[in-house]
Amino acid sequence: MPTTTRIVSLITLISILLLLLWNTGTIYPTLFVIGFIPLACAMLFIGIFELRQVLKVKKMSKHHLSSIRLLVIITITTLVCVYGFDMELGYGIVIIPVTVGYTIYLNFKAAQAEKIESEQN
Repeated sequence: MPTTTRIVSLITLISILLLLLWNTGTIYPTLFVIGFIPLACAMLFIGIFELRQVLKVKKMSKHHLSSIRLLVIITITTLVCVYGFDMELGYGIVIIPVTVGYTIYLNFKAAQAEKIESEQN
């Protein structure tokens, strides 16, 4: 298994564990945020790094385009909610980078599998 896949799996596992501990009341919300923010940032950075690797290739696949659309939608939604409707940033905003990063990672892996499959045929 590639190193990136192991790191993403580990981050996902730790994130789920933190969410379970927080939902059961075992850890305080402050500790949850302190533990979750680095995981969210790591997942976002991995997703962006993978996307940058893809953007070096001239031809875009549907998976890469959906990753870019996802980043744009999340950015616009967050900006509109925070600055347009004066909503406070909460736990939902903390979870968004993990979701975006993981989705970009999955899109990248699907694009790689599609490329390998097309090369074999």
